[in-house]
Amino acid sequence: MIKKISNFWFKRKTDNLTKIPLFIMMFNWRKFQKDGKNGSCLLYALYPDIAKDAFLREKLQECVDYIRDNYDMETFTKI
Repeated sequence: MIKKISNFWFKRKTDNLTKIPLFIMMFNWRKFQKDGKNGSCLLYALYPDIAKDAFLREKLQECVDYIRDNYDMETFTKI
């Protein structure tokens, strides 16, 4: 029963399995202001295979570094 409810909820949240998140990347503005680039971004991989893939983690880190270096991070704090 719990599995059915979980699957129903997952289908609703993913628009009937058409928008499935693979990872979530969170930027911490306060930590970025205090400590700089180091540790200001957290990556949550939702699937263990993605979390274990060193190549993918490296490329995602390069992407985050590129964004932090080339964009004004303060603009992301405003809607």
